[in-house]
Amino acid sequence: MLGKKMQKKSRRCPLVSIVVLNWNNERDTIECLNSLKKLDYPLFEVILVDNGSKHESVEKLTEYVNDRKNKGLKIALVENKENEGFAGGNNRGIELALAHGAEYVMFLNNDATVDPNAIGELVNEMEQKDGTGIAGSKIYYYDKPDMIWSAGGTINWFIGKGSTRGRRETDERQYDKVEEVDQVIGCAMMVKRGVFDAIGFLDETYFSYYEETQFCARARKKGYAIYYVPSSIVYHKVAKSTGGGTTPTSVYYLVRNRGFFILDAVPFYFWPTALLSLFAEVFVRSIVYLRKGRWVAAKAAFVGLKDFLLGRKSKRGE
Repeated sequence: MLGKKMQKKSRRCPLVSIVVLNWNNERDTIECLNSLKKLDYPLFEVILVDNGSKHESVEKLTEYVNDRKNKGLKIALVENKENEGFAGGNNRGIELALAHGAEYVMFLNNDATVDPNAIGELVNEMEQKDGTGIAGSKIYYYDKPDMIWSAGGTINWFIGKGSTRGRRETDERQYDKVEEVDQVIGCAMMVKRGVFDAIGFLDETYFSYYEETQFCARARKKGYAIYYVPSSIVYHKVAKSTGGGTTPTSVYYLVRNRGFFILDAVPFYFWPTALLSLFAEVFVRSIVYLRKGRWVAAKAAFVGLKDFLLGRKSKRGE
């Protein structure tokens, strides 16, 4: 139906809905969509969710969707009235994907591009391994395509922190094995329909950061396996949605949401060490930021910690 050809390894061809979020960044979004035209998986749709962007951004995306040159790409455009974050925006996409009968939902960052094999390889592995609920791609830096950004992730329960493997390592085939992992990154993550039926959607109180870590922890608790699939290739521009690099916004959510993750998913007997680690991280982060003259980032770390302790789960500043 869509795409170039049927994957040879796949025994069947389930519908995949690819959810892409846009927030005032139509240039990268359009580049992402253009890369999806080259997918060699034959049955997929794109659910493009605009997260409360300015009118100009939505207008350009609407023009793209209606352009005859892009008719080979099936796109459903969803317009949110406000920015609902990574969790809320993706949840709107999940709702539509499930209504369309999708058997798999793929979260894909709009500042990422994909190789033609990206979707098919994930489906192949998930179809072949019983009990698999989630799978993720090997992700490279967009501007350094031989350097790994993520090769699956781990969760250190003792300190209550998720991390990604391979970050900033040159790819020398050290992560070329399909293997079960604690988590995969929401930048390029495929989820089987049954997982949503079993555990629900992403937790919208997180807004941004740690929501996919918490989602993966919930899935594993229900008995679903999570796999890293290195033959599925994605390139990521990294943190474009929060301004690139470490911004006060990202610092705030990383601190606050790590606290929420500890209480939501970490076994209670690890709470003392995990919370002590969180407090220590805030202290160290703040010292580093202050030495660099980044007092706004230092303040964001303390505000994130304060809001966690007060249980404030609204968007920052609300």
